[in-house]
Amino acid sequence: MWLSKILKKALVSLVLAAAVVWAVQWAMLHRVVENQDYGGRGQAEAFKNFAPAQYDFGIKAWYENRPKDARRFFARAVSINPLYVDAWLRLAEVSQAGGKEESARQILLFTNRLAGDVVRWKWKQLLMARQLGMEEMFVENVNFVIPFYKLRDQALDLLDMHYEGQAGKALEKLEPANLPDYLNWLIRRQRVEDSLKTWGKMTENIHIDRKLYERYVRFLFRQKKIGEAVRIRYQYTGLKDEMANPGFEKPLSGNVFGWHARSGDTWNIRRDRYGCSEGRYCLRVDFSGRENINFYHVRQYVPVEPGRTYNLSFLWKSRNLITDKLPFVEIRGAGCKNSYWKTPMIPSNTDWREQSIGFKPAEDCRAVMIRMRRHKSNRFDSDIDGTVWMDDFKMEKVN
Repeated sequence: MWLSKILKKALVSLVLAAAVVWAVQWAMLHRVVENQDYGGRGQAEAFKNFAPAQYDFGIKAWYENRPKDARRFFARAVSINPLYVDAWLRLAEVSQAGGKEESARQILLFTNRLAGDVVRWKWKQLLMARQLGMEEMFVENVNFVIPFYKLRDQALDLLDMHYEGQAGKALEKLEPANLPDYLNWLIRRQRVEDSLKTWGKMTENIHIDRKLYERYVRFLFRQKKIGEAVRIRYQYTGLKDEMANPGFEKPLSGNVFGWHARSGDTWNIRRDRYGCSEGRYCLRVDFSGRENINFYHVRQYVPVEPGRTYNLSFLWKSRNLITDKLPFVEIRGAGCKNSYWKTPMIPSNTDWREQSIGFKPAEDCRAVMIRMRRHKSNRFDSDIDGTVWMDDFKMEKVN
């Protein structure tokens, strides 16, 4: 009886010792795998049960131009872990390089289902899908990665290259939600005609963010596409040749077709709530008396009908303005020849008074710029000081 007990204890001890030895060996191997601290080719067999190790050996064989060994290692890695997407993608790459394109396509279709919504795999998949001529998967994954900021430009660059710069084909494949990103991409590359096509498709499919609208209109102005900008303004806002925010009741927008005002070191521009002629707000410009400034920092572009006669009127007042060169308001045609009009300079001190000016845009004129100006003075005491207020702009057709 006692002998049987001793044998049982000895057997248990041996089993435990073997388990400890196995655990220690496994831990040592796992540590090597974690640190990727492998030896030569002979080490591969020692790590045959570790999918990451087989993957690493496959990468090494691939870069050493041993495609057959690479394929064997990657295949072993996925046999150990069928969910090892990176190994599957490498196996597809090796298969394609070895001329087994159908096998590569089948692997890619499998990983597309397996990878779910993991963006780093989607990027690899779309690259391979393009190489293998798998158009549907390529388009699907391009649309998937575009919303991710770090991959957006790369994806759109690749899409553009894939369709050889033909925006029409790209627009057929892009999902509506990705069109704003495509428009921004076209703006950065200054592709005017393609941007107009994209804008047209966007207006059919989605609501357009106001910031994007304003950015696009600025872009068209920089590209001298005034007529297109005017058309898009009407399409987006419903306004034809009306001024925006004529009484400064709304915040200054910075939009091309809105009041653009920029303060500086020696002047300050702001909406004022005190002593205005109409409504709750007016515009106030304070000069510090420390600079002989060439001032042009308040302006708005307004669409016009070519050949029509208009009358612009507004209210302004001043306090303690000095120097011989005082502010006035000018009207310039946007990209139009022989289109310039201006008011007299405002007096140094005046209460609210109305000023008006008539003008007739040329036949090629689609918009005018209304701007507050002050020219530099040639006098010794030329640093301008004082304040100007402006309010209640009206632009009306005369005929």
